[in-house]
Amino acid sequence: MSLKKFITAVITFIVLILIMVGIGTVVWHLIRPQFDNLRNRDNHDVIPFHDHFDLDPDIPHIILEGRRIRDTDINQPLVHNGIAYLPVCFIREFIDPFMFWDTGAQTLFVTTRHEMRAYRHGDIRVADGVPFVPADLVMGLYPFTVSYHPKYNMIVVTDDRQPQTTAAITTLTPVRYRPDPQAPITVNLNPGDQITVFWDANDGPDRFWTRVRTGNGLLGYVQTSLLGATESRSNAAARTSVLGDFIDNLQPRTPNWTGGKINLVWENPYTVAASVTNMQTPLHESLTVVSPTWFRFNAETRELDSVANAEYVQWAHEQGIQVWPNVTDTSAHPGITDILSDAAARRRVIEQLVHYVDTLGLDGLCINIESIIHFRYGPYFVQFMRELNIALGHRIPIMAAMKPDISINPHYRHDLIALTVDFIALMAYNEHTMMTPGPVASLPWVRRRIEETLHLVPANQLILGVHFYNRVWRTAVSDNSWRPSAHWGMDRAVTDFYRHGVSWEEDAVIPWEWDPVVGSYYAEFAAVVDGETLRHQLWLECERSVAEKMRLFTEYDLAGIAGWSNEFTNQAVWDLIGRYFGWIPQE
Repeated sequence: MSLKKFITAVITFIVLILIMVGIGTVVWHLIRPQFDNLRNRDNHDVIPFHDHFDLDPDIPHIILEGRRIRDTDINQPLVHNGIAYLPVCFIREFIDPFMFWDTGAQTLFVTTRHEMRAYRHGDIRVADGVPFVPADLVMGLYPFTVSYHPKYNMIVVTDDRQPQTTAAITTLTPVRYRPDPQAPITVNLNPGDQITVFWDANDGPDRFWTRVRTGNGLLGYVQTSLLGATESRSNAAARTSVLGDFIDNLQPRTPNWTGGKINLVWENPYTVAASVTNMQTPLHESLTVVSPTWFRFNAETRELDSVANAEYVQWAHEQGIQVWPNVTDTSAHPGITDILSDAAARRRVIEQLVHYVDTLGLDGLCINIESIIHFRYGPYFVQFMRELNIALGHRIPIMAAMKPDISINPHYRHDLIALTVDFIALMAYNEHTMMTPGPVASLPWVRRRIEETLHLVPANQLILGVHFYNRVWRTAVSDNSWRPSAHWGMDRAVTDFYRHGVSWEEDAVIPWEWDPVVGSYYAEFAAVVDGETLRHQLWLECERSVAEKMRLFTEYDLAGIAGWSNEFTNQAVWDLIGRYFGWIPQE
């Protein structure tokens, strides 16, 4: 093919392409309006609510404000003889986390900070072991309205404390499942129908679509331009609640304490005589509270064992120090869940504590329950603390000593306990278990525990638990298998390690080495014990390491510190701590 013919063919091909594009453009402009009409045509299909979501119309559903509570077996409400019943689990999650169903007592307990009410069969309904609360009782207990709409088998729950925005429909208006004209319709509304409008902070009357709830509880979207005038109103003023202080239930608690930052120390006497022995050594002048471990839960008797000493209370008071005895489930008497899950046992223990407070002149209480492992007992712990607080009538401060690491211990509900008692002492130690060598409480670990707890507990209620004991880790040199660790006080740890060549001297055989990340000194030595060579490791708790933790207490502006325990520390550490509380040594 000659060059001339090739060029002619190319030009012809290009011309044909341009002609085809031109024809296509003309045709597109002619038919495009028809496509646009099809695309923009509103969907007029009405699909019933239960069909659209593939739901059983015989099962009632809860509408909470502007959202449908997704149905799970445990959250399904109940309708009996035309009366709507809400499951307790729904009320706990969305209305009152303190509502408590005691399975053993078959009793529903409702508490505020000041009172407790009990409801049994007849007041409530129990179906297949699941408790339900009738709508009338819910509305009597809480500032909520519960209405049943049989047409769609809907139970609508609204918070009367929040203004409800309503509007009247001005013309025949479709309510769609999505804010889209192509979305199917759940119901068509007639002029004059009233709807509830839901606008969030970023919404308003200028928005093209508005989320609404119909008078029968159906949820959907309407074009904002079809709404009539809106009106906001609240039913709160017209209500008479059985629990007049319910609104305070979820508000941050103001601690029952006016004594400034708290400097508390625990003591661990196992007998009445041990407290007498402790009285031989005056408490440090900077202390505000001493907490001797006097009361222990006894699972066999389901009561408290006591080693309380009235003379000790007087002795502490003479030094200007308050006494908040420690009530614990640890040591020789495990099985706290047997007491917590028994309503009568809870009542007996609480009566004992009230008696001790009155007869001994106690200034406060520390509740230290550590052996709750199963999640199902977490609500029983919260309920016990609620009942104790009500029984004492806010006469004295109550502190709960609680485990750190909320991810492992979420059932302790630090957030609900903070709403119930005055203070939470975060036991920020035992980072490593008895089988895993490591620091008892490294600085990064303590900082994490503080920060995660502050998401649930206000700083003015959080007391930092500081350990004074030292844990000596022992492992076999031959196979690295562990041996029982030892708990020693500060002075004994230094003395024992010195006997094996560990010292502060520059020419020491084994020097103490400061770890700035962990925030403590470290040393180790090998020694023969009972015929085998054991490696002894220690991350030393001493004056310098305590100072690091006191800086965290100051940095986060916490309510105080609580040291475990007095017998493990020494004068130098107390003088250091005292300076953080404004203590000035006498010349």
